[in-house]
Amino acid sequence: MGNQKISQDMKYTALRMWESGWDLDDICSVLVVSPSSMYRWRAILEEFGDVN
Repeated sequence: MGNQKISQDMKYTALRMWESGWDLDDICSVLVVSPSSMYRWRAILEEFGDVN
């Protein structure tokens, strides 16, 4: 997969999907992101109130 620039909107969308009950593997498959990215974005959001 390699490093890529993922928009703030995509990150928020992915996190909202996860919060609304989507399965993590399904989100990662549909949006082509890694589970580790999802966990990192959630941690950043919780700590700083923003995903970037």
